[in-house]
Amino acid sequence: NLEITPNAQTVAITTNAQAEMLKGDMVGAFDQNNKLCGFIEVPANGQPTAMMLIGDDAITTEKDGFTEGENICFRLYRANTGEEFALEVVYDAGFDNATGNYFNSSLSAINAVTMSVTGINNIGTSGISIYPNPATDFVVINIATENFAGATVTVNDTKGRTVIEKMIGSSNSKLDISNLGTGVYVISIKSDSINEISKLIVR
Repeated sequence: NLEITPNAQTVAITTNAQAEMLKGDMVGAFDQNNKLCGFIEVPANGQPTAMMLIGDDAITTEKDGFTEGENICFRLYRANTGEEFALEVVYDAGFDNATGNYFNSSLSAINAVTMSVTGINNIGTSGISIYPNPATDFVVINIATENFAGATVTVNDTKGRTVIEKMIGSSNSKLDISNLGTGVYVISIKSDSINEISKLIVR
């Protein structure tokens, strides 16, 4: 669940850093609790792009983003194969924040990326399938894991706003998306044993 707070750090991703990335790949930034705190869809043309990292809002009780100095972890999800990659990133020392840690209002740039398969979100191993995709009115979320005890499903738009948040108690659940406009969304499924992020296309 990506909360928008008054605090943010901007991370530029150069053309060179996108060398191994494909159009439609989703790059996410995660905090130490594995919470998604920023994401972008990789552009088709390899043009430099930028991601806003959400910082924690000190006036709320729960942690809703990165805290000052917290380590930033990047992962990439490839929708057409269901693979997830851990990203080792190299920062440009010419920008004011090249530490790899979050600092409010700072600017960073990633010059190079090394991708390694994590296997966490490979559809074949996680046993989670979301269909149809693209979809119009609803999607079915099928979770083929033993002793399924429920999960939280969150859908965010490309600006990071949460448009649907729902608890599911069944391993085969239908999610109503008829109120969503045409476009690209990020759907995440989380429980104690599941952490799945996928791209959802609504048409």
